[in-house]
Amino acid sequence: MSDTRGKLRIGSKLSEGVKIGEPIRGNLFELFLTKLPNVTLHTKTFSTPNWSVSPIEINYFNHKYKIAGATDIPNITLEVYDTIEPDQLKEIWDWWKKIYDPATGELGFASEYKSTGTLNQYNSKGQFQREWLLEGVFPVNINPGSLDYSSFDPLAISIEMSIDNAVPFFK
Repeated sequence: MSDTRGKLRIGSKLSEGVKIGEPIRGNLFELFLTKLPNVTLHTKTFSTPNWSVSPIEINYFNHKYKIAGATDIPNITLEVYDTIEPDQLKEIWDWWKKIYDPATGELGFASEYKSTGTLNQYNSKGQFQREWLLEGVFPVNINPGSLDYSSFDPLAISIEMSIDNAVPFFK
Protein backbone atom coordinates (compact mmCIF):
# COMPACT_ATOMS: atom_id res chain seq x y z
CA MET A 1 0.00 0.00 0.00
CA SER A 2 1.35 3.48 -0.85
CA ASP A 3 2.14 6.19 1.68
CA THR A 4 -0.52 8.95 1.59
CA ARG A 5 1.52 11.57 3.47
CA GLY A 6 2.28 14.71 1.47
CA LYS A 7 -0.48 14.10 -1.09
CA LEU A 8 -0.74 17.74 -2.14
CA ARG A 9 2.89 18.38 -3.06
CA ILE A 10 3.02 21.06 -5.71
CA GLY A 11 3.76 19.49 -9.07
CA SER A 12 2.94 15.98 -7.90
CA LYS A 13 0.40 13.81 -9.70
CA LEU A 14 -1.86 13.99 -6.65
CA SER A 15 -2.03 17.81 -6.68
CA GLU A 16 -3.38 18.07 -10.24
CA GLY A 17 -6.61 20.06 -10.35
CA VAL A 18 -6.02 21.63 -6.93
CA LYS A 19 -5.93 25.42 -7.04
CA ILE A 20 -3.88 27.30 -4.49
CA GLY A 21 -5.74 30.58 -4.32
CA GLU A 22 -4.56 34.05 -3.47
CA PRO A 23 -6.09 35.10 -0.13
CA ILE A 24 -8.36 38.11 0.20
CA ARG A 25 -6.61 40.49 2.55
CA GLY A 26 -8.58 42.11 5.35
CA ASN A 27 -7.08 45.58 4.92
CA LEU A 28 -8.10 46.19 1.30
CA PHE A 29 -11.60 47.60 1.55
CA GLU A 30 -13.62 50.79 1.32
CA LEU A 31 -16.87 51.47 3.15
CA PHE A 32 -19.44 53.97 1.90
CA LEU A 33 -22.51 54.92 4.00
CA THR A 34 -25.02 57.54 2.84
CA LYS A 35 -25.45 58.90 6.40
CA LEU A 36 -21.68 59.13 7.09
CA PRO A 37 -20.11 60.59 3.94
CA ASN A 38 -16.58 60.95 5.41
CA VAL A 39 -16.34 57.46 6.90
CA THR A 40 -14.43 55.98 3.92
CA LEU A 41 -11.06 57.55 4.68
CA HIS A 42 -11.33 57.18 8.45
CA THR A 43 -12.45 53.56 8.85
CA LYS A 44 -10.27 51.49 11.16
CA THR A 45 -12.20 48.17 11.22
CA PHE A 46 -15.49 46.86 9.91
CA SER A 47 -17.10 43.49 10.59
CA THR A 48 -18.56 41.94 7.47
CA PRO A 49 -22.19 40.83 7.72
CA ASN A 50 -23.07 37.23 8.51
CA TRP A 51 -26.38 35.42 8.26
CA SER A 52 -28.36 33.02 10.37
CA VAL A 53 -31.66 31.24 9.86
CA SER A 54 -34.07 30.07 12.54
CA PRO A 55 -35.35 26.59 11.70
CA ILE A 56 -39.05 25.83 11.99
CA GLU A 57 -39.83 22.39 13.38
CA ILE A 58 -42.70 20.39 11.94
CA ASN A 59 -43.82 17.39 13.96
CA TYR A 60 -44.98 14.38 12.00
CA PHE A 61 -45.75 11.21 13.95
CA ASN A 62 -42.59 10.47 15.96
CA HIS A 63 -40.26 12.59 13.91
CA LYS A 64 -39.37 16.27 13.57
CA TYR A 65 -38.67 17.84 10.21
CA LYS A 66 -37.02 21.21 9.92
CA ILE A 67 -37.46 23.88 7.32
CA ALA A 68 -35.92 27.32 7.05
CA GLY A 69 -37.70 30.06 8.96
CA ALA A 70 -36.85 33.71 9.40
CA THR A 71 -33.36 34.86 8.53
CA ASP A 72 -31.39 37.33 10.59
CA ILE A 73 -28.25 39.40 10.20
CA PRO A 74 -26.68 40.07 13.60
CA ASN A 75 -25.43 43.58 14.36
CA ILE A 76 -22.20 44.68 12.69
CA THR A 77 -19.46 46.84 14.18
CA LEU A 78 -17.72 49.80 12.59
CA GLU A 79 -14.69 51.41 14.18
CA VAL A 80 -13.53 54.79 12.87
CA TYR A 81 -10.66 57.06 13.78
CA ASP A 82 -11.85 60.20 15.53
CA THR A 83 -10.60 63.19 13.55
CA ILE A 84 -10.59 66.92 14.11
CA GLU A 85 -11.55 67.86 10.56
CA PRO A 86 -13.98 66.48 9.58
CA ASP A 87 -15.24 65.92 13.11
CA GLN A 88 -16.19 62.23 12.99
CA LEU A 89 -17.90 62.18 16.38
CA LYS A 90 -20.09 65.15 15.39
CA GLU A 91 -21.13 63.40 12.15
CA ILE A 92 -21.97 60.22 14.08
CA TRP A 93 -23.82 62.24 16.73
CA ASP A 94 -25.83 64.06 14.04
CA TRP A 95 -26.84 60.64 12.65
CA TRP A 96 -27.74 59.45 16.17
CA LYS A 97 -29.99 62.48 16.70
CA LYS A 98 -32.03 61.39 13.65
CA ILE A 99 -32.86 58.26 15.66
CA TYR A 100 -33.30 59.92 19.04
CA ASP A 101 -32.63 63.50 20.07
CA PRO A 102 -32.02 63.57 23.85
CA ALA A 103 -32.47 67.38 23.94
CA THR A 104 -36.07 67.16 22.67
CA GLY A 105 -37.00 63.53 23.42
CA GLU A 106 -38.02 63.17 19.77
CA LEU A 107 -37.77 59.75 18.10
CA GLY A 108 -37.16 59.87 14.35
CA PHE A 109 -38.75 57.94 11.49
CA ALA A 110 -36.87 55.01 9.95
CA SER A 111 -36.82 56.82 6.59
CA GLU A 112 -34.80 59.60 8.26
CA TYR A 113 -32.13 57.49 9.97
CA LYS A 114 -31.71 54.25 8.03
CA SER A 115 -28.72 54.31 5.71
CA THR A 116 -27.69 52.33 2.69
CA GLY A 117 -24.12 51.61 1.81
CA THR A 118 -21.58 49.54 -0.03
CA LEU A 119 -18.51 47.69 1.13
CA ASN A 120 -15.96 47.18 -1.64
CA GLN A 121 -13.15 44.67 -1.32
CA TYR A 122 -10.02 44.63 -3.47
CA ASN A 123 -7.29 42.13 -4.25
CA SER A 124 -3.61 42.70 -3.48
CA LYS A 125 -3.13 44.46 -6.83
CA GLY A 126 -5.82 47.01 -5.92
CA GLN A 127 -8.34 45.55 -8.37
CA PHE A 128 -12.03 45.33 -7.46
CA GLN A 129 -12.89 41.87 -6.13
CA ARG A 130 -16.25 41.98 -4.35
CA GLU A 131 -19.03 44.38 -3.38
CA TRP A 132 -21.56 44.17 -0.58
CA LEU A 133 -24.83 46.07 -0.75
CA LEU A 134 -25.87 47.10 2.77
CA GLU A 135 -29.50 48.07 3.45
CA GLY A 136 -31.30 49.47 6.48
CA VAL A 137 -28.16 50.33 8.47
CA PHE A 138 -28.39 52.47 11.63
CA PRO A 139 -26.43 52.80 14.88
CA VAL A 140 -27.72 51.06 18.01
CA ASN A 141 -24.70 51.75 20.22
CA ILE A 142 -21.98 54.40 20.05
CA ASN A 143 -18.79 54.27 22.12
CA PRO A 144 -16.68 57.43 21.61
CA GLY A 145 -13.54 55.70 22.91
CA SER A 146 -11.40 55.83 26.03
CA LEU A 147 -9.00 58.61 26.95
CA ASP A 148 -5.60 57.61 28.31
CA TYR A 149 -2.75 59.95 29.34
CA SER A 150 -0.18 57.19 28.74
CA SER A 151 -1.16 56.51 25.11
CA PHE A 152 -0.38 58.33 21.87
CA ASP A 153 -2.64 56.02 19.84
CA PRO A 154 -5.34 57.66 17.71
CA LEU A 155 -8.74 57.74 19.37
CA ALA A 156 -11.25 55.33 17.80
CA ILE A 157 -15.05 55.49 17.90
CA SER A 158 -16.90 52.16 17.93
CA ILE A 159 -20.38 51.99 16.40
CA GLU A 160 -22.57 48.91 16.69
CA MET A 161 -25.11 48.96 13.87
CA SER A 162 -28.29 47.12 13.05
CA ILE A 163 -28.64 45.98 9.45
CA ASP A 164 -31.71 44.78 7.56
CA ASN A 165 -30.02 43.13 4.60
CA ALA A 166 -26.60 42.49 3.06
CA VAL A 167 -26.07 41.11 -0.43
CA PRO A 168 -22.59 40.23 -1.72
CA PHE A 169 -21.83 40.58 -5.43
CA PHE A 170 -18.86 38.70 -6.83
CA LYS A 171 -16.62 39.64 -9.72
